[in-house]
Amino acid sequence: MLASCGGSPTPVQQAPNYAALQGNWYLFGQNSFASGDSTSASYIGLAIGVSGNTIYASGDASVNCSQPGSGIGGGISAIGEIAADGTFTLTDTSNTLNSIQYTIRGTVPLNGSATWQGTYSLFNSASTIGCTFNQSGEFTATAYAAFRGNYTGTLAGPHNGGPVVFQVSQGEPSFSFVGPFNSPVFSIPLSGTITVSGSPCFTSGTFTNTGSISGDSFNISISMNDGSTLRAFGWLADPSEGALKFEGTIENGLCSQQSLGGTLYLQP
Repeated sequence: MLASCGGSPTPVQQAPNYAALQGNWYLFGQNSFASGDSTSASYIGLAIGVSGNTIYASGDASVNCSQPGSGIGGGISAIGEIAADGTFTLTDTSNTLNSIQYTIRGTVPLNGSATWQGTYSLFNSASTIGCTFNQSGEFTATAYAAFRGNYTGTLAGPHNGGPVVFQVSQGEPSFSFVGPFNSPVFSIPLSGTITVSGSPCFTSGTFTNTGSISGDSFNISISMNDGSTLRAFGWLADPSEGALKFEGTIENGLCSQQSLGGTLYLQP
């Protein structure tokens, strides 16, 4: 007979799965651009891609200024490295006082996890636009649901307020390689169509391959059936993605330089 000595087996530490970090993440807060509320709590949302142990991140951030009733927001991007223990740091290095500077520290999520933990700092030391801030805290990042489905509603613009159907589908994260050094550019692509009723210019359009989503914001070029191009952008109005803010400018065609704008709602 064989007998074992006392003691518990040494647990095997799970190696970080860097691919688990790749995707679209809601970190915290409410985007003032999406909500239309300039007093919204500070917000960060990021699209993250991983190539080797290098992180590429892009998204949106907004923050309340120290001065009451004011805030600023805009796009952010960063590149960082994942350490052997799965920790990473993303830092803005622009030193632009009139924009949002930040540091994000986090840990790669475990396999199958839809969350990861981290800390953040949002700061600037001075500003010519009268907005200073210095905020920090902890967060649990959660994965955004895939941006897909049919969004409908009305948009102000050159189509007499007729109904609009915006159909969108989110693709898999991907890298393209550009420039003399073959530098990788990360994106989460979008495909889809738009149908516009009551317009004197066009009735429908199809996304070109330049559409993408980053955090809660999207940018799309739409080829319309009158030969014009609709340059569209906007924000998901809440993390559930039940509504979106849509803005667009028409290039060329009968309605060139006119705009579309409003809120569209996800249909069940």
